[in-house]
Amino acid sequence: MKQKLVQEKIFLITGAAGSIGRELTLGLAKRNPKKLILVDIAETALHSLLLELREIAPQIPVVYFIDSICNAALVSYVFREFKPTTVIHAAAYKHVSMAETNVCATINTNVYGAKLVLDAGIEHQLARFIFISTDKAVNPQSVMGQTKKLFEDYALIRQQENPAIQIHIMRLCNVYNSSGSVVPLFEARIAKQQPLIIRGKEARRAFVQSDQLIPMLDALMGDTLSGVYIPNDYELLTVPEVAARVLESFGLNLENYPITYEPLFASEKENEELRASTEIRCAEPAGPLVRVTNTEEITLDLTVLQNCIHSAENYEVAEAHRLLKLLTSA
Repeated sequence: MKQKLVQEKIFLITGAAGSIGRELTLGLAKRNPKKLILVDIAETALHSLLLELREIAPQIPVVYFIDSICNAALVSYVFREFKPTTVIHAAAYKHVSMAETNVCATINTNVYGAKLVLDAGIEHQLARFIFISTDKAVNPQSVMGQTKKLFEDYALIRQQENPAIQIHIMRLCNVYNSSGSVVPLFEARIAKQQPLIIRGKEARRAFVQSDQLIPMLDALMGDTLSGVYIPNDYELLTVPEVAARVLESFGLNLENYPITYEPLFASEKENEELRASTEIRCAEPAGPLVRVTNTEEITLDLTVLQNCIHSAENYEVAEAHRLLKLLTSA
Protein backbone atom coordinates (compact mmCIF):
# COMPACT_ATOMS: atom_id res chain seq x y z
CA MET A 1 0.00 0.00 0.00
CA LYS A 2 1.31 3.44 -0.88
CA GLN A 3 2.49 5.10 2.30
CA LYS A 4 1.07 8.52 1.46
CA LEU A 5 -2.44 7.04 1.22
CA VAL A 6 -2.24 5.91 4.85
CA GLN A 7 -0.15 8.48 6.71
CA GLU A 8 -2.07 11.05 8.75
CA LYS A 9 -5.22 8.91 8.57
CA ILE A 10 -7.02 7.42 11.56
CA PHE A 11 -8.38 3.97 10.73
CA LEU A 12 -11.25 2.22 12.47
CA ILE A 13 -11.20 -1.49 11.67
CA THR A 14 -14.14 -3.57 12.85
CA GLY A 15 -13.70 -7.32 12.97
CA ALA A 16 -10.00 -6.53 13.20
CA ALA A 17 -9.03 -9.93 14.61
CA GLY A 18 -10.74 -12.01 11.93
CA SER A 19 -8.87 -13.45 8.94
CA ILE A 20 -9.54 -10.49 6.63
CA GLY A 21 -9.48 -7.80 9.32
CA ARG A 22 -6.17 -9.09 10.66
CA GLU A 23 -4.52 -9.11 7.24
CA LEU A 24 -5.66 -5.56 6.53
CA THR A 25 -4.71 -4.30 10.01
CA LEU A 26 -1.17 -5.68 9.77
CA GLY A 27 -0.77 -4.29 6.26
CA LEU A 28 -1.93 -0.84 7.35
CA ALA A 29 0.34 -0.84 10.40
CA LYS A 30 3.40 -1.18 8.17
CA ARG A 31 2.46 2.07 6.37
CA ASN A 32 2.63 4.33 9.41
CA PRO A 33 -0.99 5.45 9.93
CA LYS A 34 -1.70 8.16 12.47
CA LYS A 35 -3.72 5.76 14.63
CA LEU A 36 -5.43 2.37 14.49
CA ILE A 37 -8.72 1.77 16.29
CA LEU A 38 -9.55 -1.92 16.50
CA VAL A 39 -12.89 -3.44 17.45
CA ASP A 40 -13.49 -7.17 17.82
CA ILE A 41 -15.54 -9.32 20.14
CA ALA A 42 -13.00 -12.18 20.08
CA GLU A 43 -10.71 -11.51 23.05
CA THR A 44 -8.03 -14.13 22.37
CA ALA A 45 -7.75 -13.35 18.67
CA LEU A 46 -7.54 -9.62 19.37
CA HIS A 47 -4.84 -10.19 21.98
CA SER A 48 -2.82 -12.18 19.44
CA LEU A 49 -3.17 -9.37 16.90
CA LEU A 50 -2.03 -6.77 19.42
CA LEU A 51 1.09 -8.79 20.22
CA GLU A 52 1.97 -8.96 16.53
CA LEU A 53 1.36 -5.24 16.07
CA ARG A 54 3.78 -4.49 18.90
CA GLU A 55 6.40 -6.55 17.08
CA ILE A 56 6.04 -5.06 13.59
CA ALA A 57 4.93 -1.49 14.33
CA PRO A 58 5.51 -0.50 17.97
CA GLN A 59 5.44 3.19 17.04
CA ILE A 60 1.81 3.15 15.84
CA PRO A 61 -0.78 4.31 18.42
CA VAL A 62 -3.38 1.56 18.80
CA VAL A 63 -6.70 1.78 20.60
CA TYR A 64 -8.73 -1.41 20.92
CA PHE A 65 -12.14 -2.48 22.17
CA ILE A 66 -13.28 -6.01 23.07
CA ASP A 67 -16.89 -5.31 22.25
CA SER A 68 -19.64 -5.73 19.69
CA ILE A 69 -20.43 -3.30 16.89
CA CYS A 70 -24.06 -3.73 17.98
CA ASN A 71 -23.24 -1.64 21.08
CA ALA A 72 -24.55 1.76 19.99
CA ALA A 73 -22.86 3.51 22.93
CA LEU A 74 -19.48 2.08 21.91
CA VAL A 75 -19.88 3.10 18.27
CA SER A 76 -20.90 6.63 19.24
CA TYR A 77 -18.00 6.89 21.70
CA VAL A 78 -15.41 5.75 19.15
CA PHE A 79 -16.44 8.35 16.57
CA ARG A 80 -16.87 11.13 19.11
CA GLU A 81 -13.62 10.49 20.97
CA PHE A 82 -11.21 9.37 18.23
CA LYS A 83 -12.65 10.85 15.02
CA PRO A 84 -11.63 8.13 12.54
CA THR A 85 -11.19 9.28 8.96
CA THR A 86 -11.48 5.85 7.31
CA VAL A 87 -13.53 2.83 8.36
CA ILE A 88 -12.84 -0.70 7.20
CA HIS A 89 -15.91 -2.65 8.21
CA ALA A 90 -15.00 -6.34 8.29
CA ALA A 91 -17.04 -7.40 11.33
CA ALA A 92 -19.67 -9.97 10.38
CA TYR A 93 -20.99 -13.44 10.95
CA LYS A 94 -19.77 -15.29 7.87
CA HIS A 95 -20.48 -19.01 8.28
CA VAL A 96 -23.43 -19.88 6.04
CA SER A 97 -24.65 -22.94 7.95
CA MET A 98 -24.42 -21.26 11.36
CA ALA A 99 -26.26 -18.17 10.14
CA GLU A 100 -29.17 -20.35 9.00
CA THR A 101 -29.83 -21.40 12.60
CA ASN A 102 -28.96 -17.99 14.08
CA VAL A 103 -31.07 -15.67 11.96
CA CYS A 104 -31.56 -12.94 14.56
CA ALA A 105 -27.91 -12.82 15.65
CA THR A 106 -26.82 -12.60 12.01
CA ILE A 107 -29.23 -9.76 11.26
CA ASN A 108 -28.15 -7.96 14.44
CA THR A 109 -24.46 -8.04 13.51
CA ASN A 110 -24.49 -7.98 9.71
CA VAL A 111 -27.26 -5.41 9.30
CA TYR A 112 -27.93 -3.51 12.53
CA GLY A 113 -24.30 -3.34 13.66
CA ALA A 114 -23.05 -2.38 10.20
CA LYS A 115 -25.79 0.25 9.97
CA LEU A 116 -24.77 1.71 13.34
CA VAL A 117 -21.18 2.12 12.16
CA LEU A 118 -22.06 3.67 8.79
CA ASP A 119 -24.71 6.01 10.22
CA ALA A 120 -22.31 7.21 12.93
CA GLY A 121 -19.62 7.74 10.31
CA ILE A 122 -21.91 9.89 8.19
CA GLU A 123 -22.97 11.88 11.26
CA HIS A 124 -19.32 12.56 12.13
CA GLN A 125 -18.22 13.51 8.59
CA LEU A 126 -16.27 10.32 7.91
CA ALA A 127 -14.21 10.55 4.71
CA ARG A 128 -14.27 6.90 3.60
CA PHE A 129 -16.21 3.75 4.49
CA ILE A 130 -15.06 0.40 3.08
CA PHE A 131 -17.49 -2.48 3.54
CA ILE A 132 -16.17 -6.02 3.17
CA SER A 133 -18.94 -7.94 1.44
CA THR A 134 -19.15 -11.37 -0.17
CA ASP A 135 -20.11 -13.07 -3.42
CA LYS A 136 -22.89 -14.74 -1.42
CA ALA A 137 -24.68 -11.37 -1.52
CA VAL A 138 -25.35 -11.88 -5.24
CA ASN A 139 -28.77 -13.52 -5.77
CA PRO A 140 -28.58 -14.70 -2.16
CA GLN A 141 -30.32 -17.83 -0.95
CA SER A 142 -28.68 -18.00 2.48
CA VAL A 143 -29.34 -15.86 5.54
CA MET A 144 -25.71 -14.73 5.57
CA GLY A 145 -25.86 -13.71 1.90
CA GLN A 146 -29.19 -11.96 2.38
CA THR A 147 -27.85 -9.87 5.28
CA LYS A 148 -24.83 -8.87 3.21
CA LYS A 149 -26.98 -7.89 0.23
CA LEU A 150 -29.32 -5.93 2.48
CA PHE A 151 -26.47 -3.86 3.85
CA GLU A 152 -24.91 -3.44 0.38
CA ASP A 153 -28.21 -1.90 -0.77
CA TYR A 154 -28.44 0.29 2.34
CA ALA A 155 -24.87 1.54 1.90
CA LEU A 156 -25.45 2.39 -1.77
CA ILE A 157 -28.58 4.36 -0.92
CA ARG A 158 -26.77 6.23 1.85
CA GLN A 159 -24.03 7.07 -0.64
CA GLN A 160 -26.59 8.69 -2.95
CA GLU A 161 -27.87 10.77 -0.05
CA ASN A 162 -24.38 11.72 1.20
CA PRO A 163 -21.99 12.37 -1.72
CA ALA A 164 -19.34 13.84 0.61
CA ILE A 165 -18.44 10.39 1.95
CA GLN A 166 -16.78 7.74 -0.20
CA ILE A 167 -18.52 4.40 0.33
CA HIS A 168 -16.79 1.40 -1.23
CA ILE A 169 -18.18 -2.12 -1.21
CA MET A 170 -15.37 -4.65 -1.63
CA ARG A 171 -17.28 -7.78 -2.62
CA LEU A 172 -14.85 -10.61 -2.03
CA CYS A 173 -15.02 -14.31 -2.76
CA ASN A 174 -13.47 -16.99 -0.53
CA VAL A 175 -10.07 -16.17 0.96
CA TYR A 176 -7.97 -19.30 0.60
CA ASN A 177 -6.98 -20.82 3.95
CA SER A 178 -8.90 -18.29 6.04
CA SER A 179 -9.91 -19.37 9.55
CA GLY A 180 -12.95 -21.64 9.63
CA SER A 181 -12.86 -22.20 5.87
CA VAL A 182 -12.66 -25.54 4.11
CA VAL A 183 -8.84 -25.57 3.80
CA PRO A 184 -7.95 -25.61 7.54
CA LEU A 185 -10.86 -28.02 8.12
CA PHE A 186 -9.40 -30.40 5.54
CA GLU A 187 -5.93 -29.97 7.04
CA ALA A 188 -7.19 -30.82 10.53
CA ARG A 189 -8.92 -33.98 9.34
CA ILE A 190 -5.91 -35.13 7.31
CA ALA A 191 -3.62 -34.55 10.31
CA LYS A 192 -5.91 -36.87 12.32
CA GLN A 193 -6.07 -39.36 9.41
CA GLN A 194 -9.82 -38.89 9.21
CA PRO A 195 -11.88 -39.13 5.99
CA LEU A 196 -12.61 -35.83 4.24
CA ILE A 197 -16.23 -34.74 4.01
CA ILE A 198 -16.97 -32.94 0.75
CA ARG A 199 -20.34 -31.26 0.29
CA GLY A 200 -21.20 -30.68 -3.34
CA LYS A 201 -19.04 -32.77 -5.64
CA GLU A 202 -19.50 -30.32 -8.54
CA ALA A 203 -19.76 -27.11 -6.49
CA ARG A 204 -17.34 -24.43 -7.64
CA ARG A 205 -16.01 -21.57 -5.56
CA ALA A 206 -13.94 -18.50 -6.38
CA PHE A 207 -10.80 -17.93 -4.30
CA VAL A 208 -8.35 -15.12 -3.70
CA GLN A 209 -5.15 -15.35 -1.65
CA SER A 210 -4.67 -13.37 1.54
CA ASP A 211 -1.73 -11.47 0.02
CA GLN A 212 -4.14 -9.98 -2.55
CA LEU A 213 -6.13 -8.14 0.13
CA ILE A 214 -3.76 -5.24 0.76
CA PRO A 215 -3.35 -4.42 -2.97
CA MET A 216 -7.15 -4.46 -3.20
CA LEU A 217 -7.42 -2.05 -0.28
CA ASP A 218 -4.71 0.08 -1.86
CA ALA A 219 -6.84 0.35 -4.99
CA LEU A 220 -9.66 1.91 -2.96
CA MET A 221 -7.58 4.39 -0.98
CA GLY A 222 -6.91 6.97 -3.68
CA ASP A 223 -9.31 9.10 -5.69
CA THR A 224 -11.52 6.12 -6.36
CA LEU A 225 -15.18 6.31 -7.30
CA SER A 226 -17.68 5.01 -4.79
CA GLY A 227 -19.56 1.81 -5.52
CA VAL A 228 -19.18 -1.95 -5.71
CA TYR A 229 -15.80 -3.52 -6.49
CA ILE A 230 -14.99 -7.16 -7.17
CA PRO A 231 -11.64 -8.96 -7.54
CA ASN A 232 -10.16 -8.78 -11.01
CA ASP A 233 -8.02 -11.87 -10.44
CA TYR A 234 -9.38 -14.97 -8.73
CA GLU A 235 -9.22 -18.74 -9.08
CA LEU A 236 -12.24 -20.98 -9.67
CA LEU A 237 -11.95 -24.38 -7.99
CA THR A 238 -14.32 -27.24 -7.28
CA VAL A 239 -14.34 -28.45 -3.68
CA PRO A 240 -12.66 -31.75 -4.72
CA GLU A 241 -9.93 -29.69 -6.42
CA VAL A 242 -9.36 -27.84 -3.14
CA ALA A 243 -9.22 -31.17 -1.32
CA ALA A 244 -6.70 -32.51 -3.84
CA ARG A 245 -4.49 -29.46 -3.35
CA VAL A 246 -4.54 -29.81 0.43
CA LEU A 247 -3.83 -33.55 0.22
CA GLU A 248 -0.86 -32.89 -2.07
CA SER A 249 0.64 -30.62 0.59
CA PHE A 250 0.66 -33.70 2.85
CA GLY A 251 2.19 -35.89 0.15
CA LEU A 252 -1.15 -37.64 -0.46
CA ASN A 253 -3.58 -37.79 -3.37
CA LEU A 254 -7.33 -37.62 -3.75
CA GLU A 255 -7.68 -41.00 -5.47
CA ASN A 256 -6.25 -42.95 -2.54
CA TYR A 257 -7.70 -40.98 0.36
CA PRO A 258 -11.08 -41.81 1.95
CA ILE A 259 -13.69 -39.26 0.92
CA THR A 260 -17.32 -38.93 1.98
CA TYR A 261 -19.46 -36.97 -0.45
CA GLU A 262 -22.56 -35.23 0.86
CA PRO A 263 -25.12 -32.96 -0.82
CA LEU A 264 -24.97 -29.20 -0.38
CA PHE A 265 -27.10 -27.63 2.30
CA ALA A 266 -30.26 -25.98 0.96
CA SER A 267 -28.73 -22.58 1.76
CA GLU A 268 -25.65 -23.26 -0.40
CA LYS A 269 -25.38 -22.64 -4.14
CA GLU A 270 -23.74 -24.90 -6.69
CA ASN A 271 -21.89 -21.89 -8.11
CA GLU A 272 -21.38 -18.52 -6.48
CA GLU A 273 -21.39 -15.31 -8.54
CA LEU A 274 -19.37 -12.14 -8.06
CA ARG A 275 -21.82 -9.94 -9.93
CA ALA A 276 -25.52 -10.05 -10.68
CA SER A 277 -26.97 -10.24 -14.18
CA THR A 278 -28.03 -6.59 -13.79
CA GLU A 279 -24.46 -5.49 -12.98
CA ILE A 280 -21.89 -4.56 -15.62
CA ARG A 281 -18.13 -4.17 -15.40
CA CYS A 282 -16.97 -0.58 -15.82
CA ALA A 283 -14.49 0.26 -18.55
CA GLU A 284 -11.85 1.60 -16.18
CA PRO A 285 -8.14 0.70 -16.03
CA ALA A 286 -7.71 -2.86 -14.81
CA GLY A 287 -6.19 -3.32 -11.36
CA PRO A 288 -6.67 -5.62 -8.38
CA LEU A 289 -10.35 -4.64 -8.34
CA VAL A 290 -12.89 -3.80 -11.00
CA ARG A 291 -15.93 -1.61 -10.39
CA VAL A 292 -19.39 -2.89 -11.29
CA THR A 293 -22.53 -0.81 -11.64
CA ASN A 294 -26.15 -1.86 -11.52
CA THR A 295 -28.27 -1.15 -14.58
CA GLU A 296 -31.36 -1.09 -12.37
CA GLU A 297 -32.21 1.43 -9.65
CA ILE A 298 -31.59 0.18 -6.13
CA THR A 299 -34.60 0.61 -3.87
CA LEU A 300 -35.06 -0.24 -0.22
CA ASP A 301 -38.07 0.17 2.06
CA LEU A 302 -36.48 1.68 5.16
CA THR A 303 -39.58 1.06 7.27
CA VAL A 304 -39.45 -2.66 6.50
CA LEU A 305 -35.70 -2.57 7.22
CA GLN A 306 -36.33 -1.11 10.68
CA ASN A 307 -39.07 -3.68 11.31
CA CYS A 308 -36.66 -6.46 10.34
CA ILE A 309 -34.02 -5.14 12.75
CA HIS A 310 -36.64 -4.72 15.50
CA SER A 311 -37.85 -8.30 15.02
CA ALA A 312 -34.28 -9.60 15.18
CA GLU A 313 -33.53 -7.61 18.34
CA ASN A 314 -36.59 -9.17 19.98
CA TYR A 315 -35.81 -12.66 18.68
CA GLU A 316 -38.98 -12.88 16.63
CA VAL A 317 -37.19 -15.37 14.42
CA ALA A 318 -39.89 -16.20 11.88
CA GLU A 319 -40.85 -12.56 11.32
CA ALA A 320 -37.24 -11.38 11.10
CA HIS A 321 -36.51 -14.10 8.54
CA ARG A 322 -39.63 -13.27 6.53
CA LEU A 323 -38.77 -9.59 6.37
CA LEU A 324 -35.14 -10.34 5.48
CA LYS A 325 -36.26 -12.44 2.51
CA LEU A 326 -38.79 -9.79 1.52
CA LEU A 327 -36.12 -7.07 1.53
CA THR A 328 -33.67 -9.07 -0.58
CA SER A 329 -35.97 -10.81 -3.05
CA ALA A 330 -35.46 -9.95 -6.70
